[in-house]
Amino acid sequence: MPDATRALIENLRERTDYSVRVCAVTEEALQSLPPRHPARLARKLPADLSELAGLVDSAWMPAAHLLATTSGTLAPGRIRLAGLTDQAVKLRWQPPSVTGSNRLRGQVVRWAEVPDSARPAARASDWDGPSAADYVSLDPKDSKVTLEGLRPGTKYRIVVEAVVSVKTALDPSADGATAEEELRNRRTAHVSSDPAFVRTRCHVAQPRPMVAAVKPDSVLLHWERPYALAVVRPEQASERRYVRCHIEGYRLEINGKPYVSLRPDAQTCRLVKCRPGKLYSIVLVAVSQTDAAKKEARRLRKSRGSEQEQQICLYPDEPDETFSEPVEVRVPGGQLAAIREISAEFHLPDGDEAGGAGVGEVRLRWTLDDEFQGQHDREAARAQRRVLDAAATSAALECSERGAVVTARLEALLTRETREPIVQQVQLTTPGPPAAPQIFLDAMSDREIVVEWSEPALFGSVGVAGYQLLVNGGRRAAGADTPPGAVIPCRASRHYRVQLVALSAHRDFPDSPPSAPLFISTYPNMPAVSEAPPPDFADAEAEGDALAGDLSEIPLTVSARTDSTLTVEWMAYQPPDGVHSFTLQWSSPAQPAERTETLAHQERSCLLQNLLPGTVYSLRLSALDSNRAVVEKSRALRAQTCAPIDTPLLRLRACNFSYIAVHWTEPRHYGDAAVAGYKVFINGVVEETLGAGETSYTYCKGRWCQDYSFQVQAISNDPRFNSKPSDSLLVTWPGCLPGELRPLAGSVSGAARVAWPAPFLTEGVKLKQFRLICKLADTGQVIRVVGPLHPETREAEVTGLRSGTYHLQLEVQLHGTQMAVLSAALTVQPTLTPDPPTVTVSVVGLEQRRQLEAAVCRLVNRRDRHVRRIHNIHMLPTKTLEETQLLAKYTETYNQIMDSLEDCFKSLEAYTGELVLQVSWACPQSNQEVPLSGYRVLVDGRQYGSALHQGMSSVRIKLSTDRPSHAVSMVALCESQGTQSPESNVVEVLTDPFQPMAFYCIHEVHCGEKWPKKGCCLYQETLAVERRNFLNYYNPGFLNQFVPAPAAHVQQLPGGERQRLFPPGGPKSVTLLCFWTRWCVASIRYVKFFVRLAAELRRQFDFVAIATQRFDNAHERSALQHCIKELALETDGLTHVYAVDRVKGSNDEPMSTAEAFHIVGVPFFVAVHSEGYIAWRGRYCALDYSSFEEEMSQVLRSVKDKTRLDDQLSVENGQPAVDHSHAKRAYDDSNVALHPANSFAGTAGSKKPSKQSPAKISISTRPYSGRPSSASASGGGGGGGSGGGASQRRRRSGSAVKRD
Repeated sequence: MPDATRALIENLRERTDYSVRVCAVTEEALQSLPPRHPARLARKLPADLSELAGLVDSAWMPAAHLLATTSGTLAPGRIRLAGLTDQAVKLRWQPPSVTGSNRLRGQVVRWAEVPDSARPAARASDWDGPSAADYVSLDPKDSKVTLEGLRPGTKYRIVVEAVVSVKTALDPSADGATAEEELRNRRTAHVSSDPAFVRTRCHVAQPRPMVAAVKPDSVLLHWERPYALAVVRPEQASERRYVRCHIEGYRLEINGKPYVSLRPDAQTCRLVKCRPGKLYSIVLVAVSQTDAAKKEARRLRKSRGSEQEQQICLYPDEPDETFSEPVEVRVPGGQLAAIREISAEFHLPDGDEAGGAGVGEVRLRWTLDDEFQGQHDREAARAQRRVLDAAATSAALECSERGAVVTARLEALLTRETREPIVQQVQLTTPGPPAAPQIFLDAMSDREIVVEWSEPALFGSVGVAGYQLLVNGGRRAAGADTPPGAVIPCRASRHYRVQLVALSAHRDFPDSPPSAPLFISTYPNMPAVSEAPPPDFADAEAEGDALAGDLSEIPLTVSARTDSTLTVEWMAYQPPDGVHSFTLQWSSPAQPAERTETLAHQERSCLLQNLLPGTVYSLRLSALDSNRAVVEKSRALRAQTCAPIDTPLLRLRACNFSYIAVHWTEPRHYGDAAVAGYKVFINGVVEETLGAGETSYTYCKGRWCQDYSFQVQAISNDPRFNSKPSDSLLVTWPGCLPGELRPLAGSVSGAARVAWPAPFLTEGVKLKQFRLICKLADTGQVIRVVGPLHPETREAEVTGLRSGTYHLQLEVQLHGTQMAVLSAALTVQPTLTPDPPTVTVSVVGLEQRRQLEAAVCRLVNRRDRHVRRIHNIHMLPTKTLEETQLLAKYTETYNQIMDSLEDCFKSLEAYTGELVLQVSWACPQSNQEVPLSGYRVLVDGRQYGSALHQGMSSVRIKLSTDRPSHAVSMVALCESQGTQSPESNVVEVLTDPFQPMAFYCIHEVHCGEKWPKKGCCLYQETLAVERRNFLNYYNPGFLNQFVPAPAAHVQQLPGGERQRLFPPGGPKSVTLLCFWTRWCVASIRYVKFFVRLAAELRRQFDFVAIATQRFDNAHERSALQHCIKELALETDGLTHVYAVDRVKGSNDEPMSTAEAFHIVGVPFFVAVHSEGYIAWRGRYCALDYSSFEEEMSQVLRSVKDKTRLDDQLSVENGQPAVDHSHAKRAYDDSNVALHPANSFAGTAGSKKPSKQSPAKISISTRPYSGRPSSASASGGGGGGGSGGGASQRRRRSGSAVKRD
């Protein structure tokens, strides 16, 4: 309505923010709608308000905005466990919050017990369920609470509720109402959190550790198993609740720190490696867990817990821990008259029976030096006191009470009254019958009663052989191996009294007293269980309960047993009238046939003989009447004969540098032959006798690297039933044995140097470091320590020692221990040795040799150019006068070059094959007491010549060049001490600069010999051949004709696959070929230059190295590959191949690769253009790589650019070498073919052959063969055979240029 001022919005969500917009719809807003809009015509709001959405922002619809939150309550959450004890739980949570008109009035924490599904209630009506919950009220702002008075080991369901006041009506008239009116419109609501489940802790009885023996390095502890059943008594006296606990193990804490964790069945522990005189505070922690908590944890692990369950289960992660009272013990040591050792053992008196008056005696043994006083205290009895003589080392104290804790206190009274007596005490528990167990009602129905009981407290080594139920005075047997519970048949509307007796497992001790009676009623209107008898129980017992009559039986027991006999008794049995005789029946699994013995009715015992040892027999006694009808009978009694204890199974527990620990499981025993203790044998000798509960032993007296054999024997009360010693367990004590030190010569004066072998290490031991210790021989004082040294070090030196005698010892340190081992001492006397000299070496004639080599390189390159010029003019058919004069001039210059070369080679002889060194030295001495007597020169580790005088400071020596290098050093001599100095600095000198000059070798001259034999790699021999036939051995250089590269084949490395050197279309780019051999010194030198050039120019050109020697077998190919790798001749952009050799007597290979390229010597280079023709071929004598790289780079670039270096390569003394005025004839270096001009049909200046007519040169013939009347082209440009005409031509040409 237009005049409305209120609106009610319903069906909203709780605790939600809403944005409310109130709009006023005006007439103008309706007029703005479309003309035929129904709202405009009706002048009222449309039924669907969304039709006005387009007018929301219109000025004709004013609006107001409101942000409102609906009322609601956020329940308490995130319940967390802050603390937990047996009877209290401390919780924290996130407090609740309210919004809107809700008001938080307070909080309520409720908790209730949750029954364990595994243990049903005795009756359905006995359990109220979680609805009957306790609660506590808290303030609204509280976020923590402590719940007290809870039951131990019980699971609780806990919720936190928020008490909220909620408004119930939105009455407009309620505005401004009074407080009472406001309350009428509100109600109180409880908003609950998610439930959380928590289980209180349940501790077992507090353990009590006792000190049984004390030694200077060890303490023996023992304890009895704590009571593991917690009894919870609620307010109703008739109800009894209990919680069963499981001991998971023990933890021993020494001086507040964890020492060791033990098994659940452990009852002894020996502390080893104790410090003498130190006070130890010992606490024993029993780690336990309730039966229900254990099942719950198992269920959670199996289901792995859903996310929701993990949020609400507040179970603690750690089990329950019960701490004992601290026991303080001071280990003997550090006192003048201390009690060194003390121990206590209990012994039964000889001939004492179970029912005798005496119990036994405690035997004390000790070791001390002075007079002492012994005092023996015992709980629950009057203290005994006895004064003994100072020489006594043992005492026997009588005990008259069983199952009591005995404290024996020994006081050593010193002769000096001013000093306090030294006190040491031990404790033990005297053996006794089991304590009375506790029995509880677990479940009940009309036909049966289920009872459970706790394990009774045990004393000493007396165990439980079984249990016996007493129902209304009758006896029922329950075996020891059955669970701690039994099912008793019952009848409706009856009363039953149930008691339990624990049967002793030791024949010298009686059974336990009966437990407190448990009165159970099967009447429907009476409590199920009570501790007091019902009012009519006496009448029912007097009438004789039928069930009690049914349960009456003959109490059959075994009073004595051996390995072959059993003594059966029924002394307590009172037979009824009519019993005429007894029948005893027995059988065993080994003898299943049942045997029977008939006894008179007066007999109360029977001895069974000839039984098998260690066998379980089933016994049953029947009382018969005169008609041999069974009147009464006993239950089946299981009894086992005695037999030797099984051999313990010995295992290694720990082995380290400090001790060896072994352990074993308790062996199986038979009958009364229980385990009374253990003997530990080490290397066949009894080392220690342990108690029955000790199943581990720690040996701390061993030595490193020694082998120890461990054996254990179980001891019985009867020596006949002792077990056999266990199998020997051989253990090696970890450690190392250092080697023996060996003296070495010292490197400097006043030094002692020793070496040692690798130390012996046992398995798993790792060496850490060495230290060399030097001591004075007379006083033992440490004066030098060298180290730490690396574990791989095998020698060390002590320097700075004076004259005298010293002891050296090697200290070996290992990982994992602070202890170190020392080697045997080595006695040394350092000798005075001179200091080594400082040597400098200079090479005599090195500069002269380099100058001569440079001159030879220049002359050889000039000679090659003049030979090309002379060859070009000589090959002309006719010569002009000018050409004849030019030939004479070139010939004269050639002869001058050859004369200069001869002079250079004669000068080179003085610098070839021998290496002359000028050796100088200085030898100042740090110790002036050392007199020098001379020097020795060492070449390659050997003495050179005789010893030199002490006054010399330099010497010149001459060495051969048969090795790549020589090592030169010196030593100084001291004859008075008979010593010499260490080797001086070593100077390595290379012999390569004085090797014979090798530049180019012709195959027919170089036969692989070594210098100075004929046929070695020496250029003088090659030059002599070239001089005799210089026109046949020339280097063409750049070629004027386009001669195609031959279709030669090569073989790949390492497999020897044969392939074409170039593809049919020619190489991809300019390719430089290098022909070489691996046994030629010149080839190796220049191929190294070639490899460096290939590495630098691999992106511009291709490089191929072709080995030209014979490769008839795989051995030669392998040697070539090894040479390439050894000399590092591999690089990117370089391909290694080897030439294909011609096979004798075969036409498959008309010529070899070398013949195809006319190669008669190496090293030789050929440049092939990318268009497939040979552009340059020749050699170059380079002094070093820089000159080789400069020359060959220019050649390759010229070949690539198709330009010639005529002027650079042919200019002599500033004048062109050839007269270019003759246009038709060109005599420069480029006007040279690959072969003599008259070998081909083409003329100089012919054009490049076209690809359509490449058959001018046949690859099936020898393209470089000369005519029969002319010599074949040889020299650097070719190889192959030459006829007689060629030989005449070489002789004629040689005579033309030779100077007489």
